[in-house]
Amino acid sequence: MKKYLLTIFAVTMIVAAALFVACQPEVTPDEPAEEATTTTVATTTTTPGATTTTVATTTTVATTTTTPGATTTTPPSGSTTTVPPASGKAYIRGNFTNNWTLVPSYEMTCTDKATGTYEYTLKNLDAIPRFKVVGTSVEWEDTQSLKSYDEVNSTDLEENLLDPANKVWTVTGVTGEYDAAGGKEWAAGIVGGSMDNFTYPKIGGEYKVTVKGLGISGTSPTEEFFALDADNSVIYIKVTEVVAGEDPVAGIDPSKGLYIASPAITPAWTMVEMTVAGGTVAYYTVELVNDTTADSKSVPFGIGNPDWDTKWTGTDVTVDGPALKMTKGAGDNNTVLITSDVTADYTFVVDFSDLDNPTVRVVTGTDPKTGIDPAKGICIAGAFTGATWPMTAMTVDAVAKTATYTATDLTAGKVEFGIGNPDWSSKWVGATATVGGAAVSLTRHFGSNNSVTLAADGDLTFTVDFTDALNPTIKVSQ
Repeated sequence: MKKYLLTIFAVTMIVAAALFVACQPEVTPDEPAEEATTTTVATTTTTPGATTTTVATTTTVATTTTTPGATTTTPPSGSTTTVPPASGKAYIRGNFTNNWTLVPSYEMTCTDKATGTYEYTLKNLDAIPRFKVVGTSVEWEDTQSLKSYDEVNSTDLEENLLDPANKVWTVTGVTGEYDAAGGKEWAAGIVGGSMDNFTYPKIGGEYKVTVKGLGISGTSPTEEFFALDADNSVIYIKVTEVVAGEDPVAGIDPSKGLYIASPAITPAWTMVEMTVAGGTVAYYTVELVNDTTADSKSVPFGIGNPDWDTKWTGTDVTVDGPALKMTKGAGDNNTVLITSDVTADYTFVVDFSDLDNPTVRVVTGTDPKTGIDPAKGICIAGAFTGATWPMTAMTVDAVAKTATYTATDLTAGKVEFGIGNPDWSSKWVGATATVGGAAVSLTRHFGSNNSVTLAADGDLTFTVDFTDALNPTIKVSQ
């Protein structure tokens, strides 16, 4: 067997050189190729227990000449192929690649090096994809990051590649031949640029992402992107539907959990899960401080599902101010102004009782003060409702914003009770009331049971006023 090893190796190398032609630039026409040379090599094979035989074999070896960007090889047949220059790679990187990390399996396939065409088909994604085309570096290098040119929606955070309004180019090559008025087949990208993402608003299905006009210089991981269309300095991108996906459900989806992201929480804007209370409110507490020389520090943040298939932004709240409505999918980040130069706890509170119109507010301290929710019903619990303090519904007047309950045949003395929603997602305690006295404030979650002292056996009527759902009061009368 060893007798033929060298001969087989030489022939294999020649075949490999001839086949390695995919995705390569053309040979420069006026660059002469060198002639192939023929070499006779004497090979010696020794077999144990046998005589030594020297056999002369003739092998044709290709010679090379190197031009800028490629190495041209002339095989024995006289045909010319191109060995690829050292080059970098292109990847899809987005909210579906382990939360924007670089995943090798998302490397795009080069289908035509001369026109800088790369493809990748996204399949069966369970959230709206948001992505960029990047190089090998795990860092966000502007020089190897293809982002939205945002030619149409200059104020949007994303460019929808399925939206006909965003398809403003008809590309016939990479030498500046384009038509901005007709065709509308391609959108535009730019190296570096803004932080905008590419997207298409579908879940599931199969969608082929095609990039054209992408030049890559250098080698991984320090390659750099550039536009082959030097006249317009843009790189073209489109999404083609292969298998139709589904339209996403509008609104926040609490079944996936709610998350907050802010450089004040983690510098890399890592998403952090919020605590969901009672099915309609989510909150998260973080320490903040105005560590600038200015009167206030603006802290940006975003709210969304963990895969960002829905995200809510676009509002500016004030500490301990009213809850404000957020905007789905577009607009600048939410912000809150921090004025104190003393580090303190601040709690971000999202109310998604209306999934299509969630609100956000920021309060001082760790208590989210989520408020009584009359839509769930308001209940009272005490020894007078049963030995185990079972929750008993109060009568709610949605117009007057009150809830009442009358307990009968009470024994004189201290009467303790609690107020809350039936699932205890919001409970209100800590008040000491006086029979016939003024209404007193209830405190959410914290404190001892509410109480009132009854001078003689009899009945008591408890009235909760939730005109201010965050600051309800309790009044007790006979």
